[in-house]
Amino acid sequence: MLSEDYPDTAAVADELRHQIMDFDKNLPLIKCFTSDAIFDEEWNQIQKLIGPIDRDEIKVSQIIEENMNQHQEEIEEITMKAEKKFSLQKKLREMKKEMSDFQLQQNDYKGITFLIKGFDDINAKLDDQIVATQAMLGSSYMWGKLKTETKSWDIKLNNMSELMDQILKT
Repeated sequence: MLSEDYPDTAAVADELRHQIMDFDKNLPLIKCFTSDAIFDEEWNQIQKLIGPIDRDEIKVSQIIEENMNQHQEEIEEITMKAEKKFSLQKKLREMKKEMSDFQLQQNDYKGITFLIKGFDDINAKLDDQIVATQAMLGSSYMWGKLKTETKSWDIKLNNMSELMDQILKT
């Protein structure tokens, strides 16, 4: 056994094990503090729990010394909400990018009129986007600037859909 054969080495190993265990207890908070989804608004909420600390300067020793683990549950809740909202923001950006790739192209038809190329594909994509946007707006994590931006996107999609319907009727 290590402690019998090498007591000094065993003491160092035991101390290292305790330090790793102490560090390990703080990993959930470290993950929360370093989440890409935490912006000023969420960090202000966290600071109400742990006190005024610069997010970029926080150290594991502070987490331990100031017993921030007592607020772990609340901090994880704030982070989870922020990550859900962040996910919705990313989804909205992807949807906008996807729609920016679509272009209405018209082809000459017998010199009399024009036909829209890919009309069915564009209309189907519009319908999918409207449904997805409505689902996003129903999320409890949709609020503030993101909700305003998503509502604006929903209006644009519906206007495009109405325009496509009018084109189809003519």
